[in-house]
Amino acid sequence: MEEGISSGAAMAAAARELGVEPQHIVVGPLARDTHREAVALRHILGATPFILVTSASHMRRSMALFRKVGLHPMASPGDYKIRSAGAIRLHLNLFFPQAGALSNSTSALHEYLGMLWSKLTDQI
Repeated sequence: MEEGISSGAAMAAAARELGVEPQHIVVGPLARDTHREAVALRHILGATPFILVTSASHMRRSMALFRKVGLHPMASPGDYKIRSAGAIRLHLNLFFPQAGALSNSTSALHEYLGMLWSKLTDQI
C-alpha cells in the first residue's frame, strides 16, 4: 500500500481495477472505530444493501455493528490467514514459540475484547 493512502482508498482502487464502476463504490469515512464508521455510513447508505469488505478476523464484529445501526451489509471477507495446501511436516520448529503465532494471538485478543466491549456498551 502506498504511503499516505488509506486502506479504504486502496481497496476502492483495487475494486475499480477489478471492474467495479466508481459510482458503486463508497469509501467509509475516517472514523475512530467500527461503530462510528457504521453510524456515519448509515447516513450515506440508508437501507441500501452493500458489500462490506474487511478482514476475515474482523468480519463477525463488523457485521454485528453495522446491522445494529440498521444497515444491511453483505460480507466479503479478506486478509485470510492460510497455510499452504501441502501436508504439515513434523519438524523441531513446531515445538518452539513463533513470532507469527504471537501476532495471530494479538489479533484474536483484540477481536474478543472488541466484541466484549461492543456488547457491554450495547453497540451490538
